Amino acid sequence: MEFLQGVEFVRLRSYEHESYAMAGEDGRSVYLAGAHDLDTAPRNTVWAVEPLLNAGTLYVLFRGPYGRYLGAPVAGGGGCFPALSCCSSLDAAAQLDRGGEAVRPIMWRPIRCGNGVVNLRDGEDRYLRGNESSLLTLLGCGGDSVSVDGDINDDKTLRWELVAVPRTHDMPELPIM
Repeated sequence: MEFLQGVEFVRLRSYEHESYAMAGEDGRSVYLAGAHDLDTAPRNTVWAVEPLLNAGTLYVLFRGPYGRYLGAPVAGGGGCFPALSCCSSLDAAAQLDRGGEAVRPIMWRPIRCGNGVVNLRDGEDRYLRGNESSLLTLLGCGGDSVSVDGDINDDKTLRWELVAVPRTHDMPELPIM
């Protein structure tokens, strides 16, 4: 993860959809936001980078503007519509509190895919996925959403660009929880 050395803040850009992982104002949800959202709510697309060494492996935590961390509860799949095979393995990404045993779902290991793009694999061996599909929306699976699952077959939706965001004098501090 030498490419994250010295980086304090990033935007997570879905390589496939050219949109960004955005922290919902409710302090819990995470969804995909277009470039226009960078103008209206730029702070919600910025994630603080926190390195974490766990069992000899270097991970990164992404802390959002509401003090919680990017992750997904470990629900074992079926996070949106279990009766439908199209999305039965998806667990919705969320902003989670850090604490106790629940740190593995917020630990991310960037795996290079080339061209400045990575797959983000969590401590539960699931991958962050950008979903942008009208079919998923119709099925109740959150069309413009971010999910976490273990399926690597559709690897295009797993690719993320970690866009460094320089600290500026007018950038608000992200809360420390």
